[in-house]
Amino acid sequence: MDYTAAVKEIIRYLGGVENIKSVNHCMTRLRFVLKNESAVEAEKLKKVNGIMGLMVKGGQHQVIIGNSVGRYYQEIVKQGKFAPETSRQDEKGPVLQLFVNYISGSMSPIITALIGGGMIKVIVISGTDRFFNARYADPYYFKPVW
Repeated sequence: MDYTAAVKEIIRYLGGVENIKSVNHCMTRLRFVLKNESAVEAEKLKKVNGIMGLMVKGGQHQVIIGNSVGRYYQEIVKQGKFAPETSRQDEKGPVLQLFVNYISGSMSPIITALIGGGMIKVIVISGTDRFFNARYADPYYFKPVW
């Protein structure tokens, strides 16, 4: 995939390099802090090849990319001449909000595993495993009767 063309469009629809204060990324999103939020062309940005969506949260414009976010980020840093990963120091806001954002960002990749483990635990606790184990043993238990 040509990340260069997609990144040029992302930067253009965010209002240009001069409108971007800082950029960083998490597991699936590019996170932009902008100088002028009214310069964003959201509908055009959502149609860029490779973009899954756009979300505005906590003063950030989050462009949802998916697993290839690292490649997009490297290209944005290169094209915009941004200092990599320095933008986290520029983020301002209530300490509690920054803490909650950090915790939610770290937990999101393992939520599926936690849900799966919880469902298995529910089956074990409910006694369902004993029921299925008994049904498994029925043919062996009643075999002498046949």
